[in-house]
Amino acid sequence: MQSSSRKWLRFHGVLVGTVLAGMGCTQAAITAGSAPRALPADVALTTKAAFGSTNTVTAGHSVTFTDGLTVVLDKVNDSRCPPIVSCVWSGELAPQLTVHGGGVGVPQTIKLGTVANRKLAVSGYEFALIKATTDSATLVVTKLVR
Repeated sequence: MQSSSRKWLRFHGVLVGTVLAGMGCTQAAITAGSAPRALPADVALTTKAAFGSTNTVTAGHSVTFTDGLTVVLDKVNDSRCPPIVSCVWSGELAPQLTVHGGGVGVPQTIKLGTVANRKLAVSGYEFALIKATTDSATLVVTKLVR
């Protein structure tokens, strides 16, 4: 038989989950006494990539190239002018990336932009921003000949 406090927790956990679902939240609530679920094995946070190809990386995910270079999208800074405001500068989306492995010694942070710094050479690689959204960056990474 369950104790009254355990029944209370289970009831309120289900109640909170129902309220969140009604608000349009897409993540399932964890009920009292249940363990968090691990990601399925086929959901990868890292994508394999080839130099010279177009690759899209989303926030918190990474792409790893054939020589071991890994590019992680940390965040995308959004300085764009709001639609109903008149601005002197229209602003831009500016992905912030961490690069490590391959020919990069110490992990480095690089910043690209849809207006400024569309291309940047770092540690024998060229990073070219093709497009960006508020949570992704589409890049072409080229390994430079030394």
